[in-house]
Amino acid sequence: MIKMLILLLLSRALQELVTKLESKMVRKRMLNWQKKYYEESYSIVSEHLGPSHPEVVLIRDEMKRINSPPVEDETEDIAVAVPKISVTFFKRASKVRSEGDNSEAILILEQGLSILMEDVFKNKHQIYNILKFLGDIHFEQGLESYSKSVGSYKGALVVSKLLDEYKTENDYFILGNMGQIFLSTGNYESAKQAYQDAIVVYKNMNDELDGDLYYGSLVNNLGNVHCKLCEFDSAKVQYTESIKVKKAAYGGSSIQVIGAVTNLGMVCLENEETKEAMHCFEEARTILSDALASLATTVPVNRNDEMITASCNNLGKAYQKIGMTDAAVKCFEFVLTNPMIMSGPEDVYSAALMMGYIRSSEGKYDTAMDLYNKAMENTSSNSERATVWLSMANVLVKQGDFLEAKAIYDQALTYFSGVNAYKSMANILQNKGNVCRKTKDYENALACFEEAMKAREKLGDSAIPLLNGMLLTDMGKVYMAKGDYDEARAKFFKAENCLDPVEDSKLLKSIKKLDAKATSMAATSY
Repeated sequence: MIKMLILLLLSRALQELVTKLESKMVRKRMLNWQKKYYEESYSIVSEHLGPSHPEVVLIRDEMKRINSPPVEDETEDIAVAVPKISVTFFKRASKVRSEGDNSEAILILEQGLSILMEDVFKNKHQIYNILKFLGDIHFEQGLESYSKSVGSYKGALVVSKLLDEYKTENDYFILGNMGQIFLSTGNYESAKQAYQDAIVVYKNMNDELDGDLYYGSLVNNLGNVHCKLCEFDSAKVQYTESIKVKKAAYGGSSIQVIGAVTNLGMVCLENEETKEAMHCFEEARTILSDALASLATTVPVNRNDEMITASCNNLGKAYQKIGMTDAAVKCFEFVLTNPMIMSGPEDVYSAALMMGYIRSSEGKYDTAMDLYNKAMENTSSNSERATVWLSMANVLVKQGDFLEAKAIYDQALTYFSGVNAYKSMANILQNKGNVCRKTKDYENALACFEEAMKAREKLGDSAIPLLNGMLLTDMGKVYMAKGDYDEARAKFFKAENCLDPVEDSKLLKSIKKLDAKATSMAATSY
């Protein structure tokens, strides 16, 4: 529906000259279409609101006016009536959405859209607003509806280009949400472009950006994208700007600043700027300590428990990154067990998941599984649940329960495949392939690896060469196990070409050993 709508919008744009030539025949045809859609909308709206509702009466009155005056007079009445009808659908959709019925809201908006589409240029503002509303609803429904959200948002942006006299301020919201969608699904280049466009639009509409929290959020998110693309210098610029904005809004020692400060520290670590990174982490620790010290004297209703627990998780992740595991554990345990704080489900989920990773790396698999179950209990998001499934399967592999691990990998794969999350799909397929390799199910192992490579190819420039090198190495190991040493060496050669001689030196050394072993075994077999 949405893809078709975008094509329709573009084709209508090419017909602008034709629509300006309104002969009596064309106007009569338009009138007939309006009658048809008013009748359809009356049937739908009256069913929900009842025949005596004011909004239903409005539609009925417009139907009478269309049927009674001469054709020459009717087009002016229709021009006034269509925006009113769009408001009717908009209000009705808002009402059912507030009652939790998103599916019904979407149907109502699409019905209103079909009426407005009869004259794109005359109704462009209303079409834009409905498309944005549709995009927002799909966006809030999460990963499963992201593709529909992008379709609606793209349609709104097409219409936005037709708004000559009025540049809508909602474009930066649309672009910001699209950036978040692309970031969540691993489409990092598209995410970067969306955030950059959002920032340009926002800057054009706002002269004063110091203390502007929405702008601060946009540049922080753009920094996150740069990190995913390993563009650490660019990420550092964005995080520094975000810190500046937030400090202007809240003050330098506010708990609100801690997320951007820890992000900057992480980037400095990647750039091997250890001293600057530790300075960031110490600043974050001081801010958090001050916030925790004030808990006993703060009136509960004024306490920002959610910000404190989120900051504990952020700092815990930073400590884990630099190998300070004990400090990381203290942060996560505070979120999970401290009776002074009211941790929300989202923060409990994050802390439990991170603690699960730590305990699993320590070989405490039963504790890790308990933590993963706790994480599962604190989320209703299918995306987050699938992430937990993947973590559980990895623990099962370490415990040697390969059959159960494959079943859980399949469960997670079904979800991520349904939402085209190619990065997650590739990781799961690679893990599953290695399980098949360990159980000597070599054909299925290769099938998994091939599918993983296809998923990585979908990511284009977003694919990380190191991961491709690891995948090719795993494929080479399977061919070695099958006795196909020439093919194994070919995979090892491709893997080496994916890797950086300095940053990936450890893996390169391992591959060279495997290649030498394959060469030796090939010679022996001859």
